[in-house]
Amino acid sequence: MGALEIKYERFVRIVEARTNKIIDMIQLLGNCSNAATYEYT
Repeated sequence: MGALEIKYERFVRIVEARTNKIIDMIQLLGNCSNAATYEYT
């Protein structure tokens, strides 16, 4: 199961990085709702 384990470890590493990136981007998007900084309708 060596090759399978390597693929699993790679998958976990990539998913963690992408998930963290998505969370960061959602937080940045949330900054747009700051009415003191932006005006929107």
